[in-house]
Amino acid sequence: MTEFSISAKEQEKIAQIMSEFKQLIPLPIRSFIKHPRELEYVGQGFFKMVFKYADKAIKYYRFGPISDQEEEKLTTLSRLESFEKIYMRGERWVATEFIPGKNLKTKDIRLQKTAVEKLAEDMRACLCLGWMPNDLHFGNFLLEPSGRIRCIDVDLFKNIRCYSRQKQERYRQSALERIQGLQKKMLRLVENA
Repeated sequence: MTEFSISAKEQEKIAQIMSEFKQLIPLPIRSFIKHPRELEYVGQGFFKMVFKYADKAIKYYRFGPISDQEEEKLTTLSRLESFEKIYMRGERWVATEFIPGKNLKTKDIRLQKTAVEKLAEDMRACLCLGWMPNDLHFGNFLLEPSGRIRCIDVDLFKNIRCYSRQKQERYRQSALERIQGLQKKMLRLVENA
């Protein structure tokens, strides 16, 4: 995970913090969280908890180690503009860029048509890279102050390269329909702006 580099000193500091963190959290449930004060709690989903450290997001995987396939997915998708950039990983966590912005579930959000089109383009590009976008709801996207829309959750994106061509094509068609549906919902937020 060296494509988006950070200093060796910062890598060491993050690894140290997460080593301490792993020992502090027997149950990854918010009410029981005890974490190093350098980490600011941001939120959690079903699979992971998210903390902010400096200008990085630290994502702690609640149900076990990160697989090589998960690392491949994160690294591959981070090359696309609409996805988080990955800096480093530990056994149960990854450090990504911290994306400031508003969750798309926020009321009175306004989107730019070009930003919606770019996100849809990158979602289709996922298919070309062998990953089928899933779980495409507004809670998994952030609107940056610049107007760019970023995907912050790819946990349920599926590797379709291991299936027969026929099954891959069915998955692609299904994903393209979901991407188109997401794009239509987002474009309503452009028209209503």
